[in-house]
Amino acid sequence: MSNVSNVIGLERPLVANLQVSSGAAEDSIVFQASACALVILSVSSKAAGALWLQVHDAAALPSNGAVPIISLPVAAGGAVSITAPLRLESGFVAALSSTMDTLTVNTGSEGHFFAQIA
Repeated sequence: MSNVSNVIGLERPLVANLQVSSGAAEDSIVFQASACALVILSVSSKAAGALWLQVHDAAALPSNGAVPIISLPVAAGGAVSITAPLRLESGFVAALSSTMDTLTVNTGSEGHFFAQIA
């Protein structure tokens, strides 16, 4: 589901200048409401069932049904990380979804998010 045009070339080193983490368990988080570059994203889930970590190029949480740029499986009680430079033109939103292909926000406040962005 990745949009290859969003991958930043490696000709320039990308240095993360901002680290953001959720203070409490959440369903989603707006890391940046304007253009930025994702450097690292990780989430740990306390959910009893499997979920999907989704990345959206948006300034606010999109409505259910939105198509993510990236969707990665998160096992029940598991964690997943992304370490790849990714340009986001509108903003950077991460969410835990119960579906892979489109956003269906999980409403259990079951994720702890962390990101480094530039």
